[in-house]
Amino acid sequence: MRAPLFPWPLLGLLALALALRAGCAMWIEQGISANTQFLFGDSDSYWRLGEQIAHRQPYEIGDPPAKAFRTPGYPAALALLFRVLGPETPVVAARLWTACLSSLSVAGVFWLGERLFDRTVGVFAGLITTVYPGSVATSALVLSEGPFCAVVAFQMLCWHNGWFSDDDENRYGWLFAAGALSGLATLFRPSWLLFTPFAISVGLALCQERPRQARAATVILLGLLAAMSPWWLRNYRTVGQFVPTTLQVGASLYDGLNPHATGASNMDFIAPKIAAANQAGVGSEQMEVYLNTKLREDALNFTSSNPQQAIRLAFVKLLRMWNALPNDAQFRTPAISMLLAAGYVPVLLLGVIGALRYWRGGVPYALCLMPVFYLSIIHMIFVGSIRYRLPAMILLSVPASALVVEFWRKRSSHSASPAPEPAA
Repeated sequence: MRAPLFPWPLLGLLALALALRAGCAMWIEQGISANTQFLFGDSDSYWRLGEQIAHRQPYEIGDPPAKAFRTPGYPAALALLFRVLGPETPVVAARLWTACLSSLSVAGVFWLGERLFDRTVGVFAGLITTVYPGSVATSALVLSEGPFCAVVAFQMLCWHNGWFSDDDENRYGWLFAAGALSGLATLFRPSWLLFTPFAISVGLALCQERPRQARAATVILLGLLAAMSPWWLRNYRTVGQFVPTTLQVGASLYDGLNPHATGASNMDFIAPKIAAANQAGVGSEQMEVYLNTKLREDALNFTSSNPQQAIRLAFVKLLRMWNALPNDAQFRTPAISMLLAAGYVPVLLLGVIGALRYWRGGVPYALCLMPVFYLSIIHMIFVGSIRYRLPAMILLSVPASALVVEFWRKRSSHSASPAPEPAA
């Protein structure tokens, strides 16, 4: 008899995940001062762009107007909420809506663990994702990371289903969906754009089934192209040039590579750069493109002129991303530090060991480890923060769970037989 699509353990995990995230959202809302809406500056831009979409206004922000400031994934999710609740939507509603979307990562991880191994691993991986402190805290913020992680989990699930499907039609349908979800994830977090080509390249280099991997790669990239094409066409019509993600890449690059860079984000240089551009006669219509190009060139010039400092910054940013404790002093209280480290360190260690143990099962098993390398490389170039590692931690919960379940079953049965075995 076929297992139900929504088994009872998953429903219980989803209920617990939503309760924890909603509770955290309410706690954060109560703790914010009356004159502060958000904990992070990014939240304000997401909010305003969401309002633009909801009110069918031009998708731009600021003065001079930035027309490709952010990808539209998370603003579009907020716009759905604004359309339902109207112009007076409270911030706490956005926190709860984000918590709902973020809770879906539990389902993605549950099914991924079940498909890669078995139901017990799926339950355990889902439980880790449910209670993981970084996931709970991020899901309660008006930021894109929580929903982004949910999309990534389902992307990996579709990639697995396509890879192991015996039916060509189903296989290519799943793989196309994996590529489309990769594009959707990019529309939430632009830094994800190169992950799929990166993973495909690693797979082609290491996989013994290269013809099969090449066919799968073609379908996945077609799905990615289909998902990203509307945004690319919109940018070309609006800005007048091809913009793969946003015109903030130059600013983000300079944020991580400039004479005053510390590895953390500090965009105080934007206002002086705009003032200098105004003095140079750059018009408002050209400002966004000009700043993107100028800041990218300045970052590259800094790197070529100061290679040792750039390398030092790369490792500072790497340490910031994988720090067991909060980087910001305002969050480094004993309680928060202990909670973060207690959730993070075991999942990281067990996840990496488990991924190395099971990766020979095929590409889908290796995919659980690839975000660790990909995100590390990306954020050694840009800036580092512990919230940027969240998708990697969510996926590592699967091999970590498999390792724990295997150890538990061996101890319970006093047998040397490996369990669980990869489902492939």
